[in-house]
Amino acid sequence: MKGKRMRNRQGYSLLELLAVLSVVSVLGMLMLPQLSAPFLEPYHFAYAFIDAQSLAMLENRQINLNFSSENLYLNSGIHFNAKGHVNQAQTVTFYKEGRWHEWIVELGGGRLVER
Repeated sequence: MKGKRMRNRQGYSLLELLAVLSVVSVLGMLMLPQLSAPFLEPYHFAYAFIDAQSLAMLENRQINLNFSSENLYLNSGIHFNAKGHVNQAQTVTFYKEGRWHEWIVELGGGRLVER
C-alpha cells in the first residue's frame, strides 16, 4: 500500500461543480427574457416616473413626462415641479396579458401606487 493513495470520494470536485454551475447559468440566461418580458412591461411606466421625478428634484426644474404605448391609457402627461411633486392626480391604466394594471399618481409627494 506504499504507492497507492486512498482518496476520499464523498463529494464532488470543484471542476465538476463549476461545469454544472456554468450549464445551469447559461440555460437560465436563455430562459429569463422569455419568462419575464410580458410581466415587466407595466413597470416601465413606474421606472420612467421615478426617473423623471428624480431629475426634477436633482436639477430643480419642471419636468414633463409623456409616455406612449399601445396598451397604456393616460389622460394627459404628468408634470413635475422643481420639488418633484405632481400637479394633478391621475390613474394610469395598462392592459397586458389579459390583466388590467392600475397605477395611481397621488398629489402631494408625487407617490406612485399600484392598485
